[in-house]
Amino acid sequence: MPLAKQVAPQVRWYGGEPRPLVKYPGGKGWIADRLTEPLAAWLRQNSNGRYLEPFCGGAAIGIAMGARTRGTNGVLADLGEMPFVVLGHAKANPGAVHAALRRFAARGTDRAAFERLREEEPKTGPAQAARMILLSRLGFNGLWRTNRQGRYNVPYGRYDRIDLPSLGQLEIVSKTLEGFDIRRGDFEDTARLAGRGDLLVCDPPYVSCFDGYSGPGAWIDGLDRPRLARAAGEALSRGAGVVVFDLRTPWTRKLYRAAGLQPIALSHVHSIGATAERRKSRPETIFAGPAKLVETIRHLEEP
Repeated sequence: MPLAKQVAPQVRWYGGEPRPLVKYPGGKGWIADRLTEPLAAWLRQNSNGRYLEPFCGGAAIGIAMGARTRGTNGVLADLGEMPFVVLGHAKANPGAVHAALRRFAARGTDRAAFERLREEEPKTGPAQAARMILLSRLGFNGLWRTNRQGRYNVPYGRYDRIDLPSLGQLEIVSKTLEGFDIRRGDFEDTARLAGRGDLLVCDPPYVSCFDGYSGPGAWIDGLDRPRLARAAGEALSRGAGVVVFDLRTPWTRKLYRAAGLQPIALSHVHSIGATAERRKSRPETIFAGPAKLVETIRHLEEP
C-alpha cells in the first residue's frame, strides 16, 4: 500500500507575549516564566548588575528577562552563528526580518521548498535571519545542526502547523532586546565579564543529547564542562550570582560543588529523540550560588 503523501504544514503568524523566535533543542521556555522573577529580584537588589548569558541559544530566559525588567542591560552570546544572526537582526531591524520571512514562507512549506531554502545563502543579514527562523521551524525537532563546513544539514520535519512571528511579535522581541549586546564567541569570554552584582546564567549543551553532532566549535564534554565549572566558580568568587543548568550525574555534582554551586533538582523531558521511547525524563539540575540566590529559586526544586 503506497504511503500517504505528506501535507505541507500550515503557517500561523503569532503575536502576544514575547517568546523565542526559533525552536531550539534544550531551550528553557518551559521554565523561563518561573525563573525570571527571582533572577529579576537579584538584579533589582544589585542596581548596576548585568544579565550575562553565554549559551543563549533561542534566548528564552533572556527574552523573558528583557520583557519583565525593561532596562535590563547585559550580554546574550553564543558560539553558534544562528543565535547571533537571528537575535542581532531581530533587534536591529525587525521589519526587514519579517518582510523576508513572509517572502520565504510564501514560496511554500513543503519538503521541496525546505530543501531549496536549506541550500540558499541570502545576501542580507535580515534575510539570513529569516531563513534561519523558517528552517528551525520546519526542520526535524527544531534542531540547528551544521556539518564540518558549517552548513545546515537537518532533515525536514513532520508538522501539521508551524508558528512564525508576526511583525508585531518581532517588534516586541526587538524592544525586549534593547538593553542587550548580542555577541558571538566562546562562553569564557562572557563569563569573564561577570563581577559583583552581575548575573551569569549558563545553559550548556547536554552531551548525552547531542552525541555525534559536529561542526565548528562543537562541545567537547570532557574539556568544556570542567572549563565551564571553573569559569562559574570564578564568577561566583567575584560576587556574581550564578545559575548553571546541567544534567545531574555524579561527575557534574562533583564539578559544580567544587566551584561553590549548590544543586536544585529538576526533572524535564527533552524532546530531541526521534521516538517517544528515547524522549525520556532526564535528571536535570540547576547549580547555583551564592546561597542568597539559591534560596530565591529553591521553590523550583522537585522532590
